[in-house]
Amino acid sequence: MKHILPISSSYVSSWGIWEAVRELIQNAADEAQERPEHAMSVEHVDGWLHISNKGADLGIQALLIGGSDKAGKRGLRGQHGEGLDLALLCAARADVEVRVSTKTEVWTPSIEYTKEYGARCLVVSTRKHTKPRDGVKVSMHIDKDSWESMRSKFLFLDPPKEKIEADGGTLILDANRKGMIYVKGIYVMTGHNTAFGFDLSSVTLDRDRRVIGSFDLQWACSRIVRDALSRNPDTYVEPVMELLERNSDDVRFLHSHLEAGGDARKSLAKAFIAKHGDGAMAVQSLAESQQLAHFGVKGVVVNEAMASVLSSELGNYSDAAARLRQQPTALYGWGDLTDAEKAVYEDGMKRMAPVAGEHMAEKCALKICEFADSTIKGTCCLGTGEIHVSRDQLGNVFDLIEVMVHELAHAVSMAGDGHASHIRTIEGIWRKLYEHASAPKTELG
Repeated sequence: MKHILPISSSYVSSWGIWEAVRELIQNAADEAQERPEHAMSVEHVDGWLHISNKGADLGIQALLIGGSDKAGKRGLRGQHGEGLDLALLCAARADVEVRVSTKTEVWTPSIEYTKEYGARCLVVSTRKHTKPRDGVKVSMHIDKDSWESMRSKFLFLDPPKEKIEADGGTLILDANRKGMIYVKGIYVMTGHNTAFGFDLSSVTLDRDRRVIGSFDLQWACSRIVRDALSRNPDTYVEPVMELLERNSDDVRFLHSHLEAGGDARKSLAKAFIAKHGDGAMAVQSLAESQQLAHFGVKGVVVNEAMASVLSSELGNYSDAAARLRQQPTALYGWGDLTDAEKAVYEDGMKRMAPVAGEHMAEKCALKICEFADSTIKGTCCLGTGEIHVSRDQLGNVFDLIEVMVHELAHAVSMAGDGHASHIRTIEGIWRKLYEHASAPKTELG
């Protein structure tokens, strides 16, 4: 009996024998996974590839597109319900002999012109067995060399020699599988910017069994590398650093998977410092490197992936630049000041004394300095209350008082710029200064 399937002979025109074999083995593997009693076997004998599921069976409804009992089960690769049809189509189109033996029938595919559709379509001919068979066997005429070239694309048939099991899949270290991407043990593509091999367990594939979107691939690979690095940083820190430097897809999103302050990040930061020297910082442009050099810090230009991994341990450019700009480059003692500067300093301290004298004595250590950034007038360390004032503020007593009020408010409130507590404290200090200046003066007898 002939069954005409409404599938044009040109459908999935890019598919060939590899795709046919992949679909057949994939379906058999899924069957064995779902029903362990239907164990799969794959063997090549006398020019024939045999793919079997012991005890399984197929009805003619298996040829119905979308009719597979696997349809809608997201965890299975054959969820579209057309893997068998497409395998038969590819084999028949390539004039490769194939037959499907069920418990009761033998099916053979061909490409024929059909009047019903006015086109060449897939036709499956069926005939009864003389006696029932135990299970389903799909046999394809394929030479041994061709099969051997395909066999390594199935990890459950040709397991890797070196691998690391991880969340989300397996990292494959075999040199001959460099860049090869598998999904649930079956090859899907070669990553041209991928250094390791990967077997991914939870990546969505399209009908052609290709990874959908580079983000999904990079995210999954980075997660697996994270696991390998976390389990054995001594072994993998150097190769992972090399991948980060190359901006490899293996580690493009590694920073998203590494625990902040964890051993893996610490190991990578340690390796970076060992290579570039103490105090070195990762930056992302020559301009940033130049700015840090102005402050005496070595800025190493790296890509975004490397910078993101290192920032939690070594800091980022923005925070470092802000900190370095506020860092005093010179401190001055009383003897270093001019007479005019001394006069401004004494006048300022006298004017501040009625409202800030106690705080200046107990909470603050005022120092006159120069900053790396000449636009900075003063700073306050919230932890110690130590205040630094730029020497150029000693040119005018009101400039000095303005800076001292602002920084003293930091010391008293223990709050940063813009914080409501800092603003209220500034207003309170200015009010006390105004009240003192406006108070009636009395003469002591």
